[in-house]
Amino acid sequence: MRGNDPVFTRDSKLLQRFDRMAHRLPIRLAAHDHRYEGRVRFRHRSAHDVRGGQALQLCVAPAPCRVAEHGAAIVLIGFMGTGKSSVGRVLAEQTGFGRYDTDELIAGSAGMSITDLFDRHGEEEFRRRETEVLRQLPPGEAVIVTGGGIVLRPENVAMLHALGTVVNLTADLKTLFERVSHRSTRPLLRTDDPRRTLAELLQAREPLYRAAADFEVDTSALTHDEVATAILTRIELHR
Repeated sequence: MRGNDPVFTRDSKLLQRFDRMAHRLPIRLAAHDHRYEGRVRFRHRSAHDVRGGQALQLCVAPAPCRVAEHGAAIVLIGFMGTGKSSVGRVLAEQTGFGRYDTDELIAGSAGMSITDLFDRHGEEEFRRRETEVLRQLPPGEAVIVTGGGIVLRPENVAMLHALGTVVNLTADLKTLFERVSHRSTRPLLRTDDPRRTLAELLQAREPLYRAAADFEVDTSALTHDEVATAILTRIELHR
C-alpha cells in the first residue's frame, strides 16, 4: 500500500483528526462494559503501520471490541436534546449513507406532527407506530436516528442491534434543558414544571440507554461535527 493509496489517505486523515481532538472526546463504555469504565486505552499506530496493513484499534482493555458484531448501520439513541437529529445529518453527509429518522417516518405515515399524534391518539399509539416503523427499516448501511423513548420496549432494542452499532448520545441536565426549552414541540415536557419533568424522565431512561448502547458520547461540549467524528473514529478503528 503506497502513501497515495485512497484507503491510506482516508485512514491517515481520520487518525490525524482524532489526534487533534482526542483529549476532548468524552467517549464512554456502555453499561454492559462498566467494569472497564475509565480504563479506555487509545492504541493508535503510525502512518507507517497503516501502510503495512495493520489495523488501527480503539479498544477497551482487556475486553474485545464489540461494534463489528452488529449490522452495518449507525444507530443513534439518547434523550431529547442530545443532538441526535443534527448529528445524524452530519453522519449521513460524511458517510454517504441514507438517513432514517423514526420520528419523521412516524409523522409521515400518520399525516400529522408528533405533537398532534400524542394529543389525538396518546403515547401508546405513538409507541406502537414507532415499533412498526422500526420493523420496516431495511438492513444495510444507513444512519438511523431514533426518538428518545425507543428504548422503552425491549423488542425495539433487539431490532436496533440487528440493524447496526448503537450509539448513545448524552449531555448534562443543564445543557439538555437549555437545548429543549427553546422548543414547544416536546409533548412529554408540556407540564407545570418542565425542568423537573425533564430530570425525572432522564433519570428513568438513562439506565435503558446505557444498557442498549455499544458506546456513548457526551455531546455537552462538542459541536455536531465533533460528535460525528468521535463516532466514526470509534467505529472505523474497530474495523
